[in-house]
Amino acid sequence: PSRTLPRRSAWPAVQIGNAVYWRRSEFELLEHVTVPINKVLVAACADEQSRQHFGRGAQVAVVVALRHRRRGLPLVALCTHLGCTFTEPWTQIAQAHAAFSAACELAARHGGCGVVAGCDLNSIPGSGVHRLLTSGSLPHSHPHMAIVAEHVAFPSLGPPPPSDSACGGERAVTLP
Repeated sequence: PSRTLPRRSAWPAVQIGNAVYWRRSEFELLEHVTVPINKVLVAACADEQSRQHFGRGAQVAVVVALRHRRRGLPLVALCTHLGCTFTEPWTQIAQAHAAFSAACELAARHGGCGVVAGCDLNSIPGSGVHRLLTSGSLPHSHPHMAIVAEHVAFPSLGPPPPSDSACGGERAVTLP
């Protein structure tokens, strides 16, 4: 028999869909987080022009913590689709930071378990998003951090690390 789930979306006009699927016989759901990326970024902006810039789009991330039933080990899974704003790579970096920070924070709440990501990042090796996700840090001197939009400042994405060896001690965007 088919089962229809009630519509309980906090964003009834969202046109982008992300989902994480798992076998209930293999995994138990521990926790679920939906990240409205634009809202997270708007809250991190200090001025109206930046809020307008980073508030565009309807990107979301779905993050779940699962436990393997037989082994009892936790795992975090993330699904998102970053905007294909190739001419604004700093926007993609901010979106990736919002999504992957939520996954890292959920993993920390569940014992520091691993994170598996199934995403469309609209990025290539060497891009700012790629560097952030493969090293956990992106120096502000990376070319994709250069904002060319007038009167737009990068969101405040948390306190800078005391010393970031991956970026030679330089100020950087860093994942938790």
